[in-house]
Amino acid sequence: MWKFIIFGFLTCGIYSIYYMWGVCKDLNIICRHTEKSADNDSPNYIFVVLLSVVTFGIYEIYWWYKQGNRLQKSGKKYKVEIKESGISYLMWKFLPIILSVIGVVFLLLGSSISLVIYMVAYFFVLCGNYIAIYLFVKNLNKVAPIYNRLVSGDDDQDTIVDANTDDTWDKEENGMIYGKKGIYKDSEIEIYDQEEIIIGRDRNQCNLILTNADISRKHCGISYRMEFRNYIVTDYSSTGLYYADGTPFPKKPVVCEKGTILKLADGENEFLLR
Repeated sequence: MWKFIIFGFLTCGIYSIYYMWGVCKDLNIICRHTEKSADNDSPNYIFVVLLSVVTFGIYEIYWWYKQGNRLQKSGKKYKVEIKESGISYLMWKFLPIILSVIGVVFLLLGSSISLVIYMVAYFFVLCGNYIAIYLFVKNLNKVAPIYNRLVSGDDDQDTIVDANTDDTWDKEENGMIYGKKGIYKDSEIEIYDQEEIIIGRDRNQCNLILTNADISRKHCGISYRMEFRNYIVTDYSSTGLYYADGTPFPKKPVVCEKGTILKLADGENEFLLR
């Protein structure tokens, strides 16, 4: 998130628009598979910005409300819990306005608490928008691994939702990759018996996509062995895969038990096998 803030500031917002353009693109791809049509698709984010300007911010309110609810609804169909709805994002983005109005009321009443309210409002002016974007991207990243895994082995994309809601999908028989740190933090990615999930930067080769510069195009692979209740981890990277204590993985498949923590490259991204 700090890269989004810094680069957005240095480029006078151009990077922020470019970043959100990519978010909108991924949002449409992922959510469209749980919808009957493309009617709810978000327009190109450049148009979102332009429409927000000419409507004095009204369209931005509409966009966050609609796409936030859309993502939450899509998450349910992917069996991913998303707590935030469209209203949740709007509260973070527009809480400063609400607090400012409350501050004016207390100021007119002659209360000294109005200064405190204005200070809190100023904080949310600086941080509220970034918090909303962070939550939105975090929730999108929760759904992305499920989508990537389902479409990677199925050319008939109309059956993706049905495959994900199959009653035979028994979680107790499958492995679980838990995101401890990074963009997949708190995400739970289920892995089937003998399936290999590839982590890296290349969208054509990988199921879990990481955009950090120190992550290799194909960084590592994780496969689950239901018979032994353990994992096979393979380091494909040039920048390294490490255990929790910093010990590097060898460049060959390694058997890992449940509870193993994987640190990728400089450690900005960590996963727990459980």
